[in-house]
Amino acid sequence: MTKTRPVPRLLAGTAPRPARFALAACLLSRVVVFLAGFLWVSFTGEWSRSLVIRDPRYAEALHGVAGRLVDIWAHWDGVWFVRIASNGYRHADSAAFFPLYPLLMRLLAPLTGGNYVIAGIAISLLAYGVAMVLLYKLTAKLFDPTVAAWTVAFVSWFPTSTVFSAVYSESLFLMLTLAAFWFATRRHWALAALAGFFAALTRNSGILLVVPLLLLYGREAGWTWRRVRLRWPRDLRLLWLLLVPAGLLSYAAYLQAKLGNATAFSSDQSNWHRYLSDPFSTVYDGGRKAAWGALRIVEGHASVAPGQPGYAYIVYAIAPFLVFAGAVALIVLGWRRLPASYTAWALLGLALPLLYPTVMRPLYSFHRFAVLIFPLFIVAALVTRNVRWLRWTLLIASAAGMLLFTFAFAWFAAIG
Repeated sequence: MTKTRPVPRLLAGTAPRPARFALAACLLSRVVVFLAGFLWVSFTGEWSRSLVIRDPRYAEALHGVAGRLVDIWAHWDGVWFVRIASNGYRHADSAAFFPLYPLLMRLLAPLTGGNYVIAGIAISLLAYGVAMVLLYKLTAKLFDPTVAAWTVAFVSWFPTSTVFSAVYSESLFLMLTLAAFWFATRRHWALAALAGFFAALTRNSGILLVVPLLLLYGREAGWTWRRVRLRWPRDLRLLWLLLVPAGLLSYAAYLQAKLGNATAFSSDQSNWHRYLSDPFSTVYDGGRKAAWGALRIVEGHASVAPGQPGYAYIVYAIAPFLVFAGAVALIVLGWRRLPASYTAWALLGLALPLLYPTVMRPLYSFHRFAVLIFPLFIVAALVTRNVRWLRWTLLIASAAGMLLFTFAFAWFAAIG
């Protein structure tokens, strides 16, 4: 009797259950973000802000329903990206915003009728979608599809994942970071380095990709901590990694030609009230301010509604410190579970914001930077794999935070 071969799932038109869960988490999170932002502004009205942090001509080009649906996603950093895309680096503080994202906005704008906000949102959503596909595939290869699906869900519903729908560079940077890991794990070193090059043109932390890429190369070459052996001509491939710092150097060369200051991307950080500090002082000061803010809220002295003092305590102190503490815990839990390259990337993502705190708000934006440290979310999915109530509790709590920050962002309140 001849056996009939089973029809592969993909050919049968059904994707594996974890993949469907990951896809649903991605799509539903973006629908919720856009709908929540639109409804909040529709019912509460727009919060009037100073023209210093607005751009009515380019970032608020639409009106009525369209404006409430689209223009609300170009607040805060989005205003700067729109200004750079439309007029270039003309403002003294604009050098802090790296060029690849606004350049892509400028290239796409003719296809969106000259609307830079729509162009930015399109880039962010496309990059986010590609990033989640890469994250799923990387994690499924390391562990299993279920862990991969929950990793995608944790990233998609993280409180500050709101920015993946905004005119912010987080989606693009995350996509390029994951692309560098993806190509490196497949030994396509030229493509991995090229992804690192573009990542370094998107955010200053992109240059740090040299470290995990080098660790991934060493793992393939059989290096150990005690024995590193270079072989000719095989290891000439390492030269591709020079592309990563070349991204930052390219931007520096542009700034030198444009503004006469090659390091303006770094020196301009002082205009954003950031300064060089030791990480321990940053953590201590951040914890102290978080405790004080939490006490004020618990005692009933501050409302947590967007725009109120209690909300400011959450954004500037409590949320960043809680995310920092959680990140430390996840790095410890993942120390023996993740490859060294993933752990190294998590440590670098943790350490860099601690070196450059802001005056009066030591850990400001840490909870937004953390959404880019994808190994943390892999560990979260791993440690909750057999504790269903815990992973759903984390997901629901994250979703509640995402809604709060979405309401706030749409209303032009800070989210970090």
